[in-house]
Parts: sequence; structure tokens; C-alpha cells
Amino acid sequence: MKKVITKDGSITYYNEEFNECYHAKSGAIEEALEKYVKPSKIIEIVKRKKEVVIFDICFGLGYNTLIALHEILKVNSDCEIKVIAFENDEKILKEILKIDLEFKEYDIIKRSISNLIQNNQPRTTSKNVTIEFHIGDAVKEIKKIKDKADVVFFDSFSIKKCPQLWTADFFKDIITKMNKGARLTNFTCSRVARLEMEKAGFKIIDGPYIGRNAPSTIAIK
Repeated sequence: MKKVITKDGSITYYNEEFNECYHAKSGAIEEALEKYVKPSKIIEIVKRKKEVVIFDICFGLGYNTLIALHEILKVNSDCEIKVIAFENDEKILKEILKIDLEFKEYDIIKRSISNLIQNNQPRTTSKNVTIEFHIGDAVKEIKKIKDKADVVFFDSFSIKKCPQLWTADFFKDIITKMNKGARLTNFTCSRVARLEMEKAGFKIIDGPYIGRNAPSTIAIK
């Protein structure tokens, strides 16, 4: 994997297998905040709920979870947060341990990664934050989940590069694990991808325009 510095100064990586970067070159941290966390409405949710569950599908470098934790704890430091993280490639998780960020919440993620890699423990709790990793094919792993998500960050590689994660069947499995009104946020504007989400029962609306002249996608249960 090749390290790439994005325009906001944050690090991403280029994946040779999929021929894509993990994040937008316009800014990896900016993308996490503007395309995933803000449109998910998680901040509004934690103002009225004491506990929240986040699904982070295709966890990668963990920026979506990082920014979610950072924003949540600013407005509700007592909120009990559970992150269920899906990732197929442990190599990208190991890169997290090499990255230094100014966000103290990244230490929580690093602790979870260390526990996963060194102790083979997929679940780590740090104060009021629990991160639970499911390593392997997300299509299979989602079926094992009993929790209901308040928000879903869906950050797969593009539908052209990773079509197996962009199917109505997979989205149906995801939507059944979401609370009513919960949002799935995603970078894509693909018509085909949106049709698959609609087949699964999602209502689709445009997300923000960040880093390009096309909207991202918000899928609502």
C-alpha cells in the first residue's frame, strides 16, 4: 500500500488490488466529517439518547468512527457508544498504529486494534466506548449481528471495483439491523448503487457535495 497525503493534510493509502484510495484526495478527515458523520445525524441522536450503536462497514483507517467519537463526546461525554466495525483486510488496520493524529479519540481506536492484533480479542471497551471488530466478509458477518444500528457508515470501495458489497441482498441484511429512521451514509452518487439500496427498502436522498461536482448518498430506513 502506498501512503497518500490528502489536501487537508491527513493520510490515506492507495490500495493496489482495488486500484483506489481509501479516502478522497481532497481530504480524508474532511470526508469523514462532511460525507459521513454530519449527514448521519448522529449528533442530533446523542442529544436525546444515552446509548448509540454505530455500524462502520469497511472500517479502513477508522476515520469515520474517529470523527463520530470526537463529535459525539463533545456534546455528550457520558454517552455509551458501541461501534461494530467490519473489515476484511487486517493489513490496513495495522497501518492505524503508525498514524499520529491530533485527535485523542484515535488512541481509543489504536487500543482496540492492538487488542485485536496482539491478543486476538475483537472487543475492547475504553470508558464509555466499545469497539467490536468483525474481520472477514461483511456480507457474512452482518448476519451475525444482533444489535440495531442508529447510524451506518458504508465506506466500501466503488461499485465497479467491489460489486459484491453493493447488492440489494446485502443492503437488505443491513437495513434489518437498523432502527427506524436510521441513516446509512456513503460517498457514492452511482445510479446503480442507489437502485440496489432502493430495492432493499431505503429512501434515497442526496448527500453533500464534497471534493467533486456530484452528491454523496444518504439512505434512510
